Amino acid sequence: MSPKRLREGARQGIWPCIGLQDNALSALAGAQYHLDKVKELVASRAVQTLWQKDKSLDEQARRGLQRELNQFHWHLRAFLWELVAARDTALQWVNQAYGLGIEEAKVTWPVVKSEAQKQCKWCEQLDKLEKGVESDQYFEIREYRNFAHRAFLLVYADYDENNNLSCLCLVPVREGQQQNFDLIAHLTNYLEAIRTLFDGLSRP
Repeated sequence: MSPKRLREGARQGIWPCIGLQDNALSALAGAQYHLDKVKELVASRAVQTLWQKDKSLDEQARRGLQRELNQFHWHLRAFLWELVAARDTALQWVNQAYGLGIEEAKVTWPVVKSEAQKQCKWCEQLDKLEKGVESDQYFEIREYRNFAHRAFLLVYADYDENNNLSCLCLVPVREGQQQNFDLIAHLTNYLEAIRTLFDGLSRP
């Protein structure tokens, strides 16, 4: 496809050949993929040991471990981007399925909520969606994703006296957030939270 056609397609908005539900589910599958990669890299030496203090490593070995550490951060950021993509695509689908008539570029949760209530199209499914979108978990996901646009996420890693990993977690982004929460358990909870946004959503 030529760059010109791609630009024209972007101006026209959502392409009819792309199903929004499938697109959202694809984003969830992408998030699962990146989470699996994060799990693999957490188990690697690059994360499990404080290799920077190992003076026996040559320069080539250090470059390899740094590359793995970078991959850990890349997949962590991509995981959050896919979660937010799934949520944003779900809102576009709700706009279409419920016939809210909101201009694509203006589809946000407050606008969707306002229009659904105004048009008397609010229902149990949207109650469930509201609980997910306005939850503390989604607030955290959004804050981490926004920070990830600027830098690697702040991850707290604690190592024991033998330089082996004893704690790996995200630095909290809101008051009252659980601290020292195991990274993999934390990310898994986020993935499940976004999946629940789709529970009960069906065409009215």
